[in-house]
Amino acid sequence: MSPNSITNLFSEKLFSFLHNRDLTYTTCWEDPRLDRVALDLKETDTILVITSGGCNTLDYLLDSPKHIYSVDINPYQSALLELKLAGIRELNFELFFELFGRGRLPGFKHIYSEHLRRWLSPKSQKYWDKNGSKLFDSKRSFYFRGSSGLSLSLIDYFITRKAKIRVHVNQLLEAKSIEEQQEIYNRYIRHTLAPFMRWLLSNNLTLWMNGVPPQQREQVEKDFNCSIGEVYERWMEKAMTKVPIHDNYFIRAILNGEYSLSCCPEYLNSDNFEALQDLVNRVSVHTNTVQGFLQQNDCAISRFVLLDHMDWLSTHRYDELQSEWQAIIKRASNNARVIFRSMLSDVKYCDSIKICLGENHYKQVRDILIYDSNLAQELNQQDRIPIYGSFYIADIKAT
Repeated sequence: MSPNSITNLFSEKLFSFLHNRDLTYTTCWEDPRLDRVALDLKETDTILVITSGGCNTLDYLLDSPKHIYSVDINPYQSALLELKLAGIRELNFELFFELFGRGRLPGFKHIYSEHLRRWLSPKSQKYWDKNGSKLFDSKRSFYFRGSSGLSLSLIDYFITRKAKIRVHVNQLLEAKSIEEQQEIYNRYIRHTLAPFMRWLLSNNLTLWMNGVPPQQREQVEKDFNCSIGEVYERWMEKAMTKVPIHDNYFIRAILNGEYSLSCCPEYLNSDNFEALQDLVNRVSVHTNTVQGFLQQNDCAISRFVLLDHMDWLSTHRYDELQSEWQAIIKRASNNARVIFRSMLSDVKYCDSIKICLGENHYKQVRDILIYDSNLAQELNQQDRIPIYGSFYIADIKAT
């Protein structure tokens, strides 16, 4: 085995260890406002979505689809969504917002044992029995927990303790216009925060904690011809100076570790809480790969939300990517639609995959998908957290 192969094998094992031993994502980093336009959901739709933090599963639920299958290989992401669903069923809005808006709930242990625990699967019960009070009944926000949350806590430490620019960050979050955002960022924040962010997000350990394996890093740096830290720095600057910040809850989570009542995901909006309570039984949570779920469940799916996980599979586990698309095409209903993202500026790694449609009958994925590139590009420009290089919307032709 070559030294390069050994390095790649070690990196994969370390990434898998960090990615699956605990929560990776306490929140989602894909903008559901764009997704809901792209998906064009109807009450007859059945959705498969990769769970991540579970936020977007609940946002899609507000469009009243027939059913959402929320799937993630990490059991702790499943446990998080199960807890959110239990909270919707059992808590009033004020307690629910303290739990998942502020990321802190004094007396969590009692509320959990009396109201939430019975709704959870045995594996999720075991996780929250052990970790619930530590993660929620604490001065430290839940959004500073998990492997990706640790990065946010480092940013908070730098802003508050090291650079001592918290007052200016708070001013930025309260800015009323793009011009005001640019003035505050350029005068008080850029010269300290930008170099720190570039350093932090150039570190392999930080990237691993945020679910970015070495293979994906290599793809990004080759695509943009610079370090991945520089790429993140550009994207972060765009989010802070080019995108209205008054409803950008992604930036608020990064800079404050919590949401506010006026700046939060739609599932945390008080006006939507009763609707979620009526719809909560339309969500099921599954710990599995996308391929595994589709192969093990005989259900027709009309909408697939695949996030950016294919970036890594495309170079590192191409056989799994092929098998996944075979399963997607097999379970796709008529008029099915797929959306996915990439950290790269343009990808075509799905196009040449061969799909078996019957005995000696094969088609490449490029001949099965109809991309809506214009809508995807238009929506990608509106992303409130522009950390993805490209966005894809594709209808699956009847096969």
